[in-house]
Amino acid sequence: MTSPQQTKIKQFCFSQPKETNNYSQVFVAQPEKNFLEKFGHLCILINLNFQDEIKNKTLTWASDWSQELIDLIKNDFYNPLRQGEELEKEFEDSLQKINHWIQKEKSNHQNIFENELLNFDIDIVVVKENNVYFSQIGGIETYLLKKGKLINLIEEKNNSTKFLNIVSGPLEPSGLLFFANKELFDYFSQQKITQIFEQTSLKNITKEIKKLLNEEIKNNNFFSLIISLREEPEEKDEPKVKPVPERITEKDEPKAKPVPEEKEKISPDSKSKKSTIKKEKKEKISSKGPKIKKKTIDLPITKTTRLSYFRKYLLFFIIILALLFAQSIFLLARKQINIKKAQEYAATLEKLEIAQEELSIAFTYQDPKLIKTSINKFKNILNQLPQETEEQKQTYNLFTQEYIEQLNQFYNLKNILNPLLVVDLSQKYSEIITGGLVNLNNNLYIFNPENNYIYLFDLTTKEIELVNQTSANIGHLKTLTLMDNDNLIGLDQNQGFVSFNILDKKIAPLNLNRQNDPQNIQDFYIYNRRLYTLEPLTNQVYKHDKTIDGFGREQNWITDETNLSQALSLAIDGSIYILDKKGQILEFYQGELTDFSLADYQPVISTQDPNITKALGKIKLYTSSELKHLYLLDGPSQRLIIFDKKGNLINQFTSPEFKDLKDFVINKQENKAWLLAGTKIFELEIK
Repeated sequence: MTSPQQTKIKQFCFSQPKETNNYSQVFVAQPEKNFLEKFGHLCILINLNFQDEIKNKTLTWASDWSQELIDLIKNDFYNPLRQGEELEKEFEDSLQKINHWIQKEKSNHQNIFENELLNFDIDIVVVKENNVYFSQIGGIETYLLKKGKLINLIEEKNNSTKFLNIVSGPLEPSGLLFFANKELFDYFSQQKITQIFEQTSLKNITKEIKKLLNEEIKNNNFFSLIISLREEPEEKDEPKVKPVPERITEKDEPKAKPVPEEKEKISPDSKSKKSTIKKEKKEKISSKGPKIKKKTIDLPITKTTRLSYFRKYLLFFIIILALLFAQSIFLLARKQINIKKAQEYAATLEKLEIAQEELSIAFTYQDPKLIKTSINKFKNILNQLPQETEEQKQTYNLFTQEYIEQLNQFYNLKNILNPLLVVDLSQKYSEIITGGLVNLNNNLYIFNPENNYIYLFDLTTKEIELVNQTSANIGHLKTLTLMDNDNLIGLDQNQGFVSFNILDKKIAPLNLNRQNDPQNIQDFYIYNRRLYTLEPLTNQVYKHDKTIDGFGREQNWITDETNLSQALSLAIDGSIYILDKKGQILEFYQGELTDFSLADYQPVISTQDPNITKALGKIKLYTSSELKHLYLLDGPSQRLIIFDKKGNLINQFTSPEFKDLKDFVINKQENKAWLLAGTKIFELEIK
């Protein structure tokens, strides 16, 4: 029997969002022993009540939002840096943080909170030793079951959207505290609930409720959290099946006493009848054929049919026993394997929690070397965590989510859920495909690589127009960038250069006078009216002077033997910066490599991430002599990364809306960026 002083917690949740317009969740934390002793049990009840039928998109939001809230509360409550000595004070501090987060969420998801969500109920419950602390928003019922009576602890509901107070007190050994939604009391009377809780053990409470609700579970929303210190009521055991007696064979049957035969009185008539019958029998036998001699042997009299059935049953019984024996061996072996797996899983989980605590401490002290070591250790252990069951998957996702949140905070990665959409070009030009973006005189120029059409979007008037549809003797454009105040310059698929004049709105080929044919122009940049081409196959950046009709012969600009075979993009401000596939930026000054290096940043660039293989988007490095920062667009990971020119990480921006990032531009004040994602242009505040 469980000790009467041991806290027992049970929960059930039968949530049917599509039928009831309610999304419910009950969470009971399962921390390690040291966290449990320090902070106690944490329980969370959430109910989101929607006005109309819940759509799939809204249901996904409800699930994600509830999980995010649970993670926020759990991470703050079980923070290893907290002391756990003034529990009520620390609980109050946590509630303030949660209030702030909820108000922020109401602002970020204004449409859902104002137009779709009718109200929401949240209860946060903490149990430490014999003391209970809880606070609530909304109308979740709270009752104490004591001596056969239900006592309502919260008669006045908190109808605001903030946690306003904390209710606390000791839980008596004979008492039972439970939280439930109003629908449970609509279905069961208080007397019935009292009867259920008094006569049913906590371990069977879910089964009992489910049995009583029967088909009603499919059409209603019921949830509850039960906390108790009482001794569990003894429930009647199921009647045992009486053992079947072993089969008794004839050998074992008690021998019946022989019954003395009555001697018949034989009359002369009967005697003659018998002789007549015998004679008839003899005639019948002889008529069938020759006589067969019979040898009589004294054997015990048996019934052959009974013996045959017995043998069959015995054989069948032996086969069944053999199968059961084999199955028991298999199940035992499987059980041992499962036990070993469970032990290994628990050990890995413990290692992971220790590694997570070490990582939190490293982040707190802002020690880059320790952070890097802790990150690698955490990732290695996380990769060892099995994901075979749904519960294991949830645990893995929980650790991963917490790890990513800590990582993003340290590496200044800001997730913009609703970036400002300036224009969606497909609204006017349904067949448009975009390739790049250029900013000139507060106008954004966008080109289509399929047909070389060029579009102009005026940032002031928000008007868009098609400004060029002709491109004779020009291959499909790959890149377009700024050449001077009146012209844009582009590179086509045939390694040829073109210019586009914004005044006459004509595109034409540019002459490139080269001694050698272009090997592989990976990227190019115009600086001081000169053309610089990045060509990894020859480990070189070539400089081309401006001529009347294009650019002159190439000149080697790199003077050392630096390997540029992995180069992706370049930018120039006097020095030349080259981005490689490892995510590093090389700085060259007057043709030679400097000691410039980037600070560590996470996540890694998409070319180094094995999980990013098919994501769309381009990778581009950009700066100028007028800008103070280096800008790195990592399209496949949907990020814009900002460094200062000493290599320090300044900020990172990402958004679920940044799908298929093609290009970006920065204004001279460096407080705004415009990003081209597919056919959409977003404006981003970067300061």
